[in-house]
Amino acid sequence: MESILQAIQNAPAEAWVGLLGVLFGSLLTTFGVWLTNRANAKQIKAQLEHDERLHRQRLTKERLEELYILVCH
Repeated sequence: MESILQAIQNAPAEAWVGLLGVLFGSLLTTFGVWLTNRANAKQIKAQLEHDERLHRQRLTKERLEELYILVCH
């Protein structure tokens, strides 16, 4: 345990700056990925809702056409 503490205390300041830079870069990357995934999820949800709306409209149109044909005969 003492050797680990000794190694930490003997580490140069440049090593700590480098470590902090890597940690900061990793946090920024993780945040960017999270934002991208959130935006993609919203886009997919909107696309699915749009597709569902189109499907319902197509079904309604087909049923109304069927009804029209039945009523005309």
